[in-house]
Amino acid sequence: MCDTPAFMIFEDSRPFYLCKNCGLIFTDCYLTLEEIKHHYQSQHTNSFDWNEKAKELLEVVSFAVTPRKIFDFGSGAGFLADAFRSMGLEVDNYEPMLHGVFRTGIYNNSYDLVILNEVIEHAEDVKKMFDNVYSLTRRGGIILISTLMTDKLINESDRFQEHFKNWWYKDDPTHISFFCQLTFEYLCEMKNSYSLQMLAAGPNGIILQRW
Repeated sequence: MCDTPAFMIFEDSRPFYLCKNCGLIFTDCYLTLEEIKHHYQSQHTNSFDWNEKAKELLEVVSFAVTPRKIFDFGSGAGFLADAFRSMGLEVDNYEPMLHGVFRTGIYNNSYDLVILNEVIEHAEDVKKMFDNVYSLTRRGGIILISTLMTDKLINESDRFQEHFKNWWYKDDPTHISFFCQLTFEYLCEMKNSYSLQMLAAGPNGIILQRW
């Protein structure tokens, strides 16, 4: 995402690297497309209470927006998008495993709320994914990113490698990019690319606003 060289912090079944500039942790060891599809098919069931999840996400952003139009980016089988639709909201969604390469221009920057629910950790090219997400968001609109953040691991620098080694979230073979608050601060400071401000951050994700 940035030009600063990263250095290896841990290697087990995969090597993991840390960017000193933006705090992104990533691996360059990727699954094949067929392996990813097999993994997703084994994970996507409708036994989860998606209606409750939809209510939870709306509550999280309620201090900043009451959305009329929602875009679910990386929507999986579409259960979350369907839950929003059942609430009477206008929703579009995109899933690369189903829809292929994201095409800019099909959608425009008209969405009040763009949601990445457990999506960004799968990104091989974080900058490209974020370009697409940003292009969907209207001015004043909200980007809600749900992912486990690494701040707690990084902040305990003397035990960071030990904590990362034992962190279950990295063990999902489709999880290849891991974020901390500094990563998103770096994105917000990329003035030539984005006009963003951070509204909230926590261990389970971040809320950004386009201005």
